[in-house]
Amino acid sequence: MFTRRGFVMTTLFGAGCVGLRALATGLPAALLLNPRKALANPAAANPLAQFVIFQTSGNGDPINANCPGTYDDINGSAMTAGIAHSADPLMVATPLMLGTQTYGAALPWAQPWQAVPNVIASALWQSVLNRTTFWHIATETPIHPKEPDVLKLMDQTQSDEMLVSLIAKTLAPQLGTIQPQPIALGAASPSEALTYGGQTQPLIPPTALKATLTNPTGPLTSLQALRDDTMNQLYALYKNEATPTQQSYIDALVTSQQQARNISQSLLSLLDSIKDNTVGSQISAALALIQMKVAPVLTIHVPFGGDNHRDPNLATETQQTAGVTANGTYNAAAGLTGVPGIAALMSALNAANLQDQVTFMSLNVFGRTLAVSTGAGTGRQHNPDHHVAIAIGKGFNPGVIGGVAPGAGGEYEAVAIDSKSGQGSASGDVTPAASLASWGQTMMAAVGIDTTTITQAIPSGLMISGALAAS
Repeated sequence: MFTRRGFVMTTLFGAGCVGLRALATGLPAALLLNPRKALANPAAANPLAQFVIFQTSGNGDPINANCPGTYDDINGSAMTAGIAHSADPLMVATPLMLGTQTYGAALPWAQPWQAVPNVIASALWQSVLNRTTFWHIATETPIHPKEPDVLKLMDQTQSDEMLVSLIAKTLAPQLGTIQPQPIALGAASPSEALTYGGQTQPLIPPTALKATLTNPTGPLTSLQALRDDTMNQLYALYKNEATPTQQSYIDALVTSQQQARNISQSLLSLLDSIKDNTVGSQISAALALIQMKVAPVLTIHVPFGGDNHRDPNLATETQQTAGVTANGTYNAAAGLTGVPGIAALMSALNAANLQDQVTFMSLNVFGRTLAVSTGAGTGRQHNPDHHVAIAIGKGFNPGVIGGVAPGAGGEYEAVAIDSKSGQGSASGDVTPAASLASWGQTMMAAVGIDTTTITQAIPSGLMISGALAAS
């Protein structure tokens, strides 16, 4: 256990635990590592920069089967009439508002509290929907192990880097995080492992984070002492060598003893809620790591029906999307899933006053087939031509991007997208083949990354300007 704790500490906070010293003092890790260089070239602040919580699944969950856009006609024609939905009352078509437009979706997307009581207040959920965008795109693969390639936007990223790593690398200096590498908190399969600069990143499950940071001799229990020790070693140096302007900069950052104590108590309380590695615990771990400014991007896994080839009456899809167990009721011991899992994350972000500092993104390896029977023994197969990615944050206009239509074989596929409006259209300038790269470009823009960096990172695709809120 000592070895495991040491590994987690080094992974999160660096050699010598400089990250913990940064947390305890309020001083950026770069300043503690090289004060002269950091004071000479302080990182520029970016008010648009966002932390990212990224949901991904190598199972190819049927998120795409029940979202807005799969119940709605396109241009007045009954394009979605052949899409099969669960007949369970928990999944009944229900209107919801995205901005000024009404869409149809499965009941959990409109009212996630119907199956999981008190998961989120109705007014708060509507405010979440007012910054939610549903993307109908194609990943162009039906193969589970291709998940890493999908996270690299099917090899359309610079240096064959994952999108989460591109975002993390760019935003780390602007957010002042301890490390640039993204952290995986809930990978459910080997295909969901993250890479950064070609190196596989370790999985840090919530229980390991809790065991490392909250044990009686853990670092959070002695944050005040660590703060004082660091300041005794370094503050005199800063005061003696820094210019008056640099001294003011340092003074504005330094955390007081009382602040360090409050940080310790708050984080210990948050981490103490972790009992397992389910969605709720992943949320607590992600919020703790964001508040500690450990990494710019955290990934989680929220089940939405899994690899449901054999799913009689789409029962598993219903249960996991609505957040219930087999008897149709919520069981706290089983943990959150589906839309209530996302709702719980949004509620937690709001309670921590982080709703304007964190963006949620969701991208799976592929979607599921839509034109299927819901009879006994029937489930959904892999669909490389249609997937729904979800984005929630202050950088987005609410709505549905793209759409679906029956393909040549009768199965549904994503349609082209108009890059200016975001609407699905046969004449759109973003083809389904280019939709994944275009989605990636737009995600980077929404979290505060500049256009030059984006086009260098993802040379193909087009920005979907209609999805972006005015900055």
